[in-house]
Amino acid sequence: RAHSAIFANIEQLVELHGKLAADLEPAAAADDEDEKGRLIVEAFMLFAPFFKMYAVYAHNFANAPQAIEQARRDKGVAAFLQKAATNA
Repeated sequence: RAHSAIFANIEQLVELHGKLAADLEPAAAADDEDEKGRLIVEAFMLFAPFFKMYAVYAHNFANAPQAIEQARRDKGVAAFLQKAATNA
């Protein structure tokens, strides 16, 4: 439960942005500014409906701080976070 409150649908958002980035690569390589603009618009128009996925993330974002605090009270999570902080 805490995991979904903290991260919501982050995996789907990462996948969305990976695909968007791939579709924007031709625009980055284009020399002509008009062509570059057209390719950017096409990519965003293709993926625009999928940005609705941010509604889930934004809705859960308000619950994330409380879920993080609750997770930190778990000894296993606290040990993991401490170890991660010392290895950073």
